Amino acid sequence: MKRIYLSILIVLLSLSATQAQTAPVQLNNDIAQITDSLFAQGKKWGAAFNEAYKDGSYSSLKPINDALLVFIDKKNKYVQNLKDVKNSKPLRMSMLDFLGFEKEMLVQTFRPFEQFDATTPKEKVQAAVTALIEKSKAEEDFLKKLTAAQETYATENGFTIETKQ
Repeated sequence: MKRIYLSILIVLLSLSATQAQTAPVQLNNDIAQITDSLFAQGKKWGAAFNEAYKDGSYSSLKPINDALLVFIDKKNKYVQNLKDVKNSKPLRMSMLDFLGFEKEMLVQTFRPFEQFDATTPKEKVQAAVTALIEKSKAEEDFLKKLTAAQETYATENGFTIETKQ
């Protein structure tokens, strides 16, 4: 009977240790998935913009912007409600900063295109494109900070971050 209890105890301790090691990895993966989803939606917006620029019909951008806003707000709430997992606060705060910037960028530089149509002067469209490009430069800084926070978190918790090739 003691052997059975000992075996059960060993299995439970092993499971607990495995879960403790995988929780930081899972949290990091969840954070990475948010940035991957934002990137994919940004590509979708870019493709729609290219078509809109050709034909002057920018109305196709509004549903994409609306979906982006819903996604950002949903993920912002999700990250705010995450519990600390082995000192994940710096990583979570970095993601919240990034999401805040993404929302600001959406409102300031993506939304104005919704007002354009075929009669919008090309100079006005170009000015909005220039503003978008300038804002995107700051986005790189937020992304670098987030990446650095992920790398620190991974190092502190004994795992490596996969690099995309």
